[in-house]
Amino acid sequence: MFDFQYLQMLLMRVDILIHREVKRWQRANADAADLLRGQYISDAEVNALLKQPFGSHWRYMVAPPTAAEGEVYGRSLARTDEQIAQLLGRHPDETPRLLHLQQAFGLSDLERDILLLALAPALDLRYERLYGYLLDDATRKRPSVNLLLDLLCPPGPERLHHLALFSPEGTLLKNEFVRTVAEAGMGQAAPAEYGRCARPPRWWAGWWAITCPMRNWGNL
Repeated sequence: MFDFQYLQMLLMRVDILIHREVKRWQRANADAADLLRGQYISDAEVNALLKQPFGSHWRYMVAPPTAAEGEVYGRSLARTDEQIAQLLGRHPDETPRLLHLQQAFGLSDLERDILLLALAPALDLRYERLYGYLLDDATRKRPSVNLLLDLLCPPGPERLHHLALFSPEGTLLKNEFVRTVAEAGMGQAAPAEYGRCARPPRWWAGWWAITCPMRNWGNL
């Protein structure tokens, strides 16, 4: 029960991040009812791309977040983090399996959130629809590397430093917590790293159900 409560609160953080990005997307896409949206590039989008600083997403140029919006989501995230700390405080002699895993492999909170965002569709199918919406492609069901950076990092060239997290030498890929693959429906050409989708290996589901042996990872 404790493991589930911890996971549930972490997924509450994920929901806040996705909710924030959905609102940005909706503000930036006033023509969301256009049936050809995604099939052509409009003049408005081209003009926004020309004005976009290096390393930022066009949604921030078309509909930059307001200070009030930032405060609301900031408070929501802080409140959830406080609830997580309180939960851990009520169980001082226990460590949730996911936190144990994070500590054992030295995962940062950012790497943990990448793992959770990649894992989410395996836990709840509604995330497939949400990711398809944010990727403007209903056939895509997993978050792309670019979408993960949009969700977790502020706009600007500094976010490019985090691409190293998706390198084969990074903790996430080296230990097979996450794979980056070309998703079905992306065409024959191999997409750039930004466009590849992140997904966990299939044995993750078994680990959550405590039915899959954890390889050579001891009691993790």
